Amino acid sequence: MNDGKLIKKIYSPDSSVAQLIGDAVQVWPHGYCEHATAYQSESDGCWFIEISPQRDSESTRSVIDAYMHVGCGFSYFCVDGQDIESWLSNASQFRVVTIQGGHKELAFNLWEVLRNTINAYKSHGLYVKGVILTVIGKEISLDEIDNYVSIVQGFGVDLIPNTSFFFGDQQHDTQLKLHLALQPLEKPNSAVNDVDFLVF
Repeated sequence: MNDGKLIKKIYSPDSSVAQLIGDAVQVWPHGYCEHATAYQSESDGCWFIEISPQRDSESTRSVIDAYMHVGCGFSYFCVDGQDIESWLSNASQFRVVTIQGGHKELAFNLWEVLRNTINAYKSHGLYVKGVILTVIGKEISLDEIDNYVSIVQGFGVDLIPNTSFFFGDQQHDTQLKLHLALQPLEKPNSAVNDVDFLVF
């Protein structure tokens, strides 16, 4: 468990990635995340994160967003840099899907959206290799989290579970964030184009 009070300093030597980091941090509402404009060899108790350019700008934004949601708010899971590196490894593109709905509908919405997402990317010659599942908002029971985890695992993807709970938050309902790692389907002599951002 962690209480989300680890400051993340996100840096990139690439100017276009640095701009995306700056834009993301500027609108980030939950704190404990900073845009580092210079490389730091010592972390001073912070988590220093260096992000490289990805295959396309949407992938880069998705990687930045994935890091920002780790160590943000109270979490039942200790997700760290090694977990994110495993999610990044061997994937060619990255995307983010947000799932909303009433408390009773979230589980079904998760199953439906993930099914539709997987099928949509298959039609683009990609499969969903890994998912970071983040439950955001009000605290919910471990049984409910286990249910969400089981739904995602049922699709046979590599899963990293994460939670970001903000105690006393009466303004935001619980929502789910899926950070997707995409790999080309193994087809001989097939070329995979960059996919557009899919919305469900």
